Amino acid sequence: METYLTIPAGVLIATGLVKAMLTPALINLGWRGGHFFPVIFSGVSLGYGLAILTGADPVFCVAVCTASTMGAVMRQPVMVVGLLLMCFPLKGIVCMIIAAVIAAGIPLPKPLRK
Repeated sequence: METYLTIPAGVLIATGLVKAMLTPALINLGWRGGHFFPVIFSGVSLGYGLAILTGADPVFCVAVCTASTMGAVMRQPVMVVGLLLMCFPLKGIVCMIIAAVIAAGIPLPKPLRK
């Protein structure tokens, strides 16, 4: 399970950021699917990259990064945490709630507001 350590942290973080930036463009160009799984992928990639950089527990980093990216996109922190509890241990629920609430509270730029 330590195979994420074979990939440099910068590559993991860049992959997460690029995936997050390309997904809306690809959906607008007619790509089928939605934001849900690409956002999870971005959060996992960012989490593993930050775990390598900081030396923190990888499960904690992945759970918090995924909760924050999903919270920012979905804007429904309770639903985010409910969905992610199927993927991550229950002991991280407090940190996931905090991350999802903070991310959901960040205002969207004017062009993205409805």
